[in-house]
Amino acid sequence: RFASGLSSGSTSAITNAIVFWQFPYGLFSASISTVLFPKMSKQIGLGDREGLKDTLQYGLRYLAVLLIPSAIFLSLFGQEIISVTIQRGEFTAENTSMTARVLTAYSLGLFSTGAYNFIQRYFYSDGNFKIPFIVTMIVAVIDIILSLWWKETELGVIGLALANTAAFTLG
Repeated sequence: RFASGLSSGSTSAITNAIVFWQFPYGLFSASISTVLFPKMSKQIGLGDREGLKDTLQYGLRYLAVLLIPSAIFLSLFGQEIISVTIQRGEFTAENTSMTARVLTAYSLGLFSTGAYNFIQRYFYSDGNFKIPFIVTMIVAVIDIILSLWWKETELGVIGLALANTAAFTLG
């Protein structure tokens, strides 16, 4: 909704950038969180706080090892990846450039978003739904406020991606 009032192609740039961003996020973050969530729940059930701490560190370490290089790769080669995969017909070089800049802004928060998701699972495994709910509400408010502000600057659509990245990083 926020992108619809911006320059032509902004909505497509966000949609397409998210598609490329979701590949490493879904492959690595969702996989690690899904695999380790039952283990953390079991450790909570057994009262194994030391094992839980190790699992949490293990998950965050692997997220960093996989998501930080992915973010760097997307930032450095986003333009090329996007041009090879979707630049044709109505999707011009200018659209590719805009999408690549949005992808770079989202990529800055790839690890933060993955860690955010994983840490939420930690709280869920402990039966604590209150803290993730409160933090999610704070993240949403920060994202909306920054989006409304930054989209009106020269950043435009990139400001929307940066707002999301900043909100999840703070979360």
